[in-house]
Amino acid sequence: MKVLVCTVFFTFVMTASIFSKDKAGALPKIAISEEGIVLNEQNLKADQNVEYYQAILGDFNVKENREDGLYYTWDKLGLKLREDAKTKNINQISLFLTIVGTSTTKSPYKGKLTIMGKDINSSTNPSKLKNELECEQIFCAFKLDTKTVYTNLTLDKKKFQHMQIELP
Repeated sequence: MKVLVCTVFFTFVMTASIFSKDKAGALPKIAISEEGIVLNEQNLKADQNVEYYQAILGDFNVKENREDGLYYTWDKLGLKLREDAKTKNINQISLFLTIVGTSTTKSPYKGKLTIMGKDINSSTNPSKLKNELECEQIFCAFKLDTKTVYTNLTLDKKKFQHMQIELP
């Protein structure tokens, strides 16, 4: 009888682990257009708290209190969220596409990023998007009506280093 109970329990645990949704293991998909910002098919606005994002991304692994707000970092996903000190809602998403000495995540962003219908990743050359970008040296902004996406390029201007998405 004990063997039967153990076998049933083991089978249940294994089945649950195989078919459960591991949010922390799933790579994020972010799409930005004139219509808005979408993360894993969920519309994003600056009226959502960190628990909303945890339900989509899994648990963060670093929490850092700064003067301009509280920051939550998902190191393995290469992203960081800023919580507004007054509203306690997330108002900014940062993605680190190229890890350099100033990066604040341990891994680069490996999820999918689409801005204005164009896929962007660590190997995307910014010069191919010159019609979509307004740049001053290594600091750029995508030409959206709302001006919500800012980026830093690597010093050689051949890669995107960091994306900062301001939520509407």
